[in-house]
Amino acid sequence: MAELMREVFRLGEEEYTLHPGEDFGDMVAVVARQGDRLFVHLDGQTYEIDYLPAVKRHAPDAALSASDHLVAPMPGAVIACAVKPGDTVAAGDLLLVIESMKLETPFKVWRDGRVASVHVAQGQTFERDKVLLSLEAA
Repeated sequence: MAELMREVFRLGEEEYTLHPGEDFGDMVAVVARQGDRLFVHLDGQTYEIDYLPAVKRHAPDAALSASDHLVAPMPGAVIACAVKPGDTVAAGDLLLVIESMKLETPFKVWRDGRVASVHVAQGQTFERDKVLLSLEAA
């Protein structure tokens, strides 16, 4: 269905109308959020979606404390870089923000350390599995 979706309009705080295209009628989706869980009622069906950060979903090793590299989970472009080589960082600090398919994804530090190198620059495009940033022990 996602590849058929043409327009989404917000009706209220938790209600959206979907316009998939001429061959389908309009649909209303009611969305409720509870922490990292999303509940969607659409076309008589209810769906439960658990949020999983892109790094954990597409590049599991990149988010582990044993890893020294942030690996791109998808192709995209760097739209912001918050650190430079030599910066000391703590778990949870923002490293960089990428854009992929019109969606912005922030990447945060998964462990304390020092930025060893930043392998991309703002505005640069990259492919999936490219090493974007490397850490070293503080």
